[in-house]
Amino acid sequence: IRAIIFTTRSRGSSCGVRSSDGLIASCSTAGLEDQDPRDALRTGALTPRLFAVEPGDRIWIGKKIVGMFTLDDVPATNDVIFVATGTGLAPYLSMLRSAYRFDAERTTVVCHASRVSWDLGYRTELEGMAARFPNFHYLPIIDETGRDSGWQGRTGFVNAFFDDGTITEILGHDLDTKHTSIFLCGNPLMIESMETFLTDRDFTVHSRKVPGNIIVEKYWAG
Repeated sequence: IRAIIFTTRSRGSSCGVRSSDGLIASCSTAGLEDQDPRDALRTGALTPRLFAVEPGDRIWIGKKIVGMFTLDDVPATNDVIFVATGTGLAPYLSMLRSAYRFDAERTTVVCHASRVSWDLGYRTELEGMAARFPNFHYLPIIDETGRDSGWQGRTGFVNAFFDDGTITEILGHDLDTKHTSIFLCGNPLMIESMETFLTDRDFTVHSRKVPGNIIVEKYWAG
């Protein structure tokens, strides 16, 4: 075994994993059933250990799959806006690759911010989705233009797409709490800023007790 890919129907859930030497971490169920293990990241504390397991080695996996960062509670007709910084894109990519209904009567937008353009992971794949599906839109943006003078796209922070009306123009209407679900994943400062922006417009953070239209995952490695 060279890698372990955790999969469930609900991309964005997670479970506890303990390696044979006692390290405990939470693993996201973001993989695909047919994913090549070589695509998995080899960084972090636990993942390199998983790459090093041999037949007969033991690992511990928690009995319960937890987490609400999924599409399960999103109405099929809702517009969906995925907002990410850096590696926060990863759960969205898994959702989009996993039988996502691009043909549904809704608009899907991916807003992805990074420091420089070469850190906009899977940009070519997302641009291909946007070219193929009329109701799918990919909005990349970078903020360190001094390091990336060749970038010809948008600059600033990901919030800019909401502040300047880009999102409402794509949707064809103002943000609607009844028909729009917004996912936030990445830098805690982005999440805090976006939550403030959205709650000021009557959006609410989703929880099991109180369903809402802002689905949050603080997917951040520093």
